Amino acid sequence: AALLEKGRDFNGVDQLIGGLVPSCNSADDEERAVACGALTELFGADVAGEATLLAVRSMAALLKTSSFSVHPSMLECWLSLRLDASAAAAAASAEKERFGARKGKKRRRGIDPVARELAAASGDRGDVGLKSAAVLEQLFVSYARVVKARPGGPLMPLVLRGIAKFAHCVNVELLLDLVSNLRTILRDPAALSTPAALHCVHALLRLLSGHGAALAVDMRDVQQRLYSLLAEQALLADTRLLATALDCLDHLCRQRSALLAPRIASFFCRLVDAAATLPHAHAVALLAAASRLLVACPRVTALLDGTDRAGPPLAPARADELEDVDSPRAINSTAWQLALLHRHYHPVVAQLAKRLAAAEPLPPALGRSTPLRLMATYSDASGAFNPPPQPPSKRRRAADAAKRAASSSGGGELHESIEAAVARAGGGEASSALDFAVLLR
Repeated sequence: AALLEKGRDFNGVDQLIGGLVPSCNSADDEERAVACGALTELFGADVAGEATLLAVRSMAALLKTSSFSVHPSMLECWLSLRLDASAAAAAASAEKERFGARKGKKRRRGIDPVARELAAASGDRGDVGLKSAAVLEQLFVSYARVVKARPGGPLMPLVLRGIAKFAHCVNVELLLDLVSNLRTILRDPAALSTPAALHCVHALLRLLSGHGAALAVDMRDVQQRLYSLLAEQALLADTRLLATALDCLDHLCRQRSALLAPRIASFFCRLVDAAATLPHAHAVALLAAASRLLVACPRVTALLDGTDRAGPPLAPARADELEDVDSPRAINSTAWQLALLHRHYHPVVAQLAKRLAAAEPLPPALGRSTPLRLMATYSDASGAFNPPPQPPSKRRRAADAAKRAASSSGGGELHESIEAAVARAGGGEASSALDFAVLLR
């Protein structure tokens, strides 16, 4: 690990990586941590990309030969990869066009081998792009193998996080295969745990918001699973899982042409319902996400109308209707939770609830922040309250002092009357020692 840190451009770096990669799957915790830390640092600092490509190839080969029975720490290293998506796409398309089937021979003759070697030696952008494209290929081929072979294994959460992070780099051919496999897994309620199911939804939405945005795919099943997950208390209580769920809703808001008003109304009601019961830091993030839903689908503002609507009253809801994201009950109801949040003890939550009830936009500082940053900003985990409580005004302090003075004077008179009564009952002065036996008689 020390040699790899000091000599990334050493001509024997392949031997160093070959000896370090098996240690990432070691049973010894200390050895595995050192090896994974060295590779994580390599992925973050390697500019040329040659050592990164060697390491990813070795790790992918180990993953395949071990029948996907490796420690999750090895796949966690891949989350620190720095990939240039634009350079990889440009290099891959240029390489494909350059070595086409029809005129490949003529174009290969026209390439100067010396110029190509010089470009590779100087770290030209095209060469770095080719290496990034090769790393992406190794990465997503390994992810696809794990999804097909071990969908319920311990590697699945990290695979889904990796797919979500690098989804914007996937080509269309691999994207269709991944989307099909992930949707098949997601349809089985018992196949994935709550965190894994959320990461699966996040990966699918990220895949279909990049190159997959041009695909006409009905994502009702994915949105239905997200709606069900937003009712899980384990997800709502976890800061990072809740931030991931709200990021999924943000991806939904970007696809405005495919938004359905009853579906967005169901998500809106679920968010404000959770905001009324969760801590104030989570409530701020939930109300900010609800405000984005109103902007994305203005028809949902019908929930903010408190006047009586014409028509017969709705029948009591069935259990299947409450869990159906397309149920019309949500858009025909009223967001009464906002009236409760108007009197919230936290001033930011109360302010957001008032803005939301009036269909006003978010303040710029809150609109630009991510859910995770909002929850970290207003969290009271360190014992501080943000914003800090304001001291009472001079007028309020003077009124409180007058009340205390009146109370103390009234208490003095009561004390004197008690002393006089005790003195009369005891036949002596109140200041003398009292005989409680006499008083009891």
